[in-house]
Amino acid sequence: MKDYLPPDLWQSLASTFGVLAAAVLGRLVYHARLVQRQERDFFSRHILFELIIALGVGYAANGVMVYLGLEEDEVRIGGIVILSYLGPGGIEYLLVRYFNKSGTVK
Repeated sequence: MKDYLPPDLWQSLASTFGVLAAAVLGRLVYHARLVQRQERDFFSRHILFELIIALGVGYAANGVMVYLGLEEDEVRIGGIVILSYLGPGGIEYLLVRYFNKSGTVK
């Protein structure tokens, strides 16, 4: 298939797949921890919501990694997995804690 696609399109597809795979992995780890604590069943409707969250957080995390200049594949993918694991609630907690500590938000 790689022979039939232009190199730029192939690069875009590979990058998109990498971001999505990393984001889904991060959310599945979070979901698995909740399953281990018996807070939810593994096969439930919650897993669909986790996939939707993974899409949004994954692309946002990819943008953050590129903005920070962390564009090597391993570092970028690792950052996406970590931020996807934290999810919107964890990221909000970290940002509020950082801005409260720095004194920029009262």
